[in-house]
Amino acid sequence: METNIILISISKDELKDLIQQSIAAALNGNSTEGKELLTAKEASKLLGCSRSHLSKCVKSNLISCKRLGKRVYFEKSELINQIKNMRG
Repeated sequence: METNIILISISKDELKDLIQQSIAAALNGNSTEGKELLTAKEASKLLGCSRSHLSKCVKSNLISCKRLGKRVYFEKSELINQIKNMRG
């Protein structure tokens, strides 16, 4: 079995973007088009609450999230819809 290895030179930012895109694709079933994933820090900032409060909302199933290992991600559009539903 022959293995081809290709080495390319990319910047740190390009590598970071590539990794983030790969994680987003894995979380969204390879469909990231139109979906923005937020970290817990970004989601709590968007919602105007602490990360511990956000964690409590996830544990009580008020807010849904996606997990990749120990990391938690939130789909921005789902967060906005869930907040609209909570407000009535």
